Amino acid sequence: MYPAAAATINAGVSPTYVANEGFQGGITRAAAGDYVLTLETPYAADEINIQVTCAEVAVSAACNGTVLGGTSALTTIRVTMQGPSTLVDADFYIAVTAYDPN
Repeated sequence: MYPAAAATINAGVSPTYVANEGFQGGITRAAAGDYVLTLETPYAADEINIQVTCAEVAVSAACNGTVLGGTSALTTIRVTMQGPSTLVDADFYIAVTAYDPN
């Protein structure tokens, strides 16, 4: 395994990177607690591990990758922050690790 991308995100209406390694420019906020990040380098979806940690104790983080273009190249990752009853804006850390099966 090797680090593919990592970032610390200040969430909100205009989310920003506090630190960023391996993600492209901006973060898209689809709605409260719903963010899309784009990787600088596409990875095979079955060769990466994504871990998201939320900065808020009462909020749980979930994420999924979106494979675009009908290939196995993962280019975007969608992250959602679930509060007690609804999605909420909460700062988070994301780490993506990859491995070479060959």
